Amino acid sequence: TDTDTNTDTDSAPSPVPVPTNKNHLAIVVSAVGGRPKTTDLLLDSVSAAATRDASLVSSKLDYILTKHDSCLDTLLNLQQIDTHQTQILKDVVRKDIKDILDILKTVSLIKWQAERISELVSGYGETWSAQILNALLTHREIIRRKEAGTGNINTSINAQQQCFRYLDARRVI
Repeated sequence: TDTDTNTDTDSAPSPVPVPTNKNHLAIVVSAVGGRPKTTDLLLDSVSAAATRDASLVSSKLDYILTKHDSCLDTLLNLQQIDTHQTQILKDVVRKDIKDILDILKTVSLIKWQAERISELVSGYGETWSAQILNALLTHREIIRRKEAGTGNINTSINAQQQCFRYLDARRVI
């Protein structure tokens, strides 16, 4: 479920701890919190699809999109991620929302809210948060390396992948 570190609806990102050792590190994240929580919005969209309430589905998914755009814009304004990465992440969320809509069309057609479908749809929030965190940590590491003068680090995709890597465990397990 979502971490409720935020009680407003603006989805301002919470402070992120910075890894201090050189060992491999895995970070587990949850979906963007606040009110309403991303996971709740995603689950509500599945319920709305099962009752064929297309307007409610649309409003829930639009809210999720606005919530993530706001979070990414805040990180960009705070110079925690760059413009290119912000656009990539916004595109990812938009593509995923389209995929969710396709899934929800099926739910609407059969008027059935299967638990497996709810789990699939609600899992998108965690993947978005993990990708945002990956971008944030990568950007911080690139800046740190530039300031320290260690190596010829640029902001290309290859350089970013040398810092941190987003790994969707569903693709590995």
